Amino acid sequence: IIWGAADFSGGIGARYLRVYWLLAISHASSLVALVLLADLLHQPIPGARILAYGLVAGLAGGTALLVFYYALSLGSMGTTAAVTGLLTAALPVLFSLTTIGAPSRRQIVGFVLAAGAIWLISSPSSSNEQAVEGQRKKLALAMISGIGFGIFLIGLREANSGGLLWPLAASRVGSLSLAIAGGLILSRGRFTVEPEPKMISPSPSAASIQQAIRRRWMIGIGLALIAGTFDTSGNFLF
Repeated sequence: IIWGAADFSGGIGARYLRVYWLLAISHASSLVALVLLADLLHQPIPGARILAYGLVAGLAGGTALLVFYYALSLGSMGTTAAVTGLLTAALPVLFSLTTIGAPSRRQIVGFVLAAGAIWLISSPSSSNEQAVEGQRKKLALAMISGIGFGIFLIGLREANSGGLLWPLAASRVGSLSLAIAGGLILSRGRFTVEPEPKMISPSPSAASIQQAIRRRWMIGIGLALIAGTFDTSGNFLF
């Protein structure tokens, strides 16, 4: 439920801010909170191996979030979130086959149903060639983000022996570094999300444009902070 709230907040926020700034704001705030909480609770800093797992998890999760938020900003939030969620669960399942063993018959039935659900969700709902191409693009983005999230969960699992807070903080270092790098490289790239036309009047003055931009940033930052809070809480519970 909490992760779903983070997805919703981040998806809406991506319509106001570029996705890498959205990720940078949300994960910078959660990184500060995690470090302060770890220090307050006097949790020992784990070894380099544990922190490395957390860092790799953050890089994978950050990539997945960038792609996921961009996909959500294109519309069809339900489809994108559903496909991403199912694939996010698939990688840890495959990983568990090598560490725990084969799943039960009931679990296998669940996996078959999930695979069928992905096929149904991804089936074209329109014969229009442009609409089909757009749906394929969203599906591809959802699959990429699902794989990234799956790697993120596996990385957190491997880092879990080092406690809860420091591995999460290390993952935030990875995702925040990725977001900042993305902001520097793609600041003029395709991940730009323009403000909605209704936010600016037909004949805008300089003052009204500045007011619209400030409003856009305020809403975007607020949604980024909400998304970061929910996302970190979901990771903590996981």
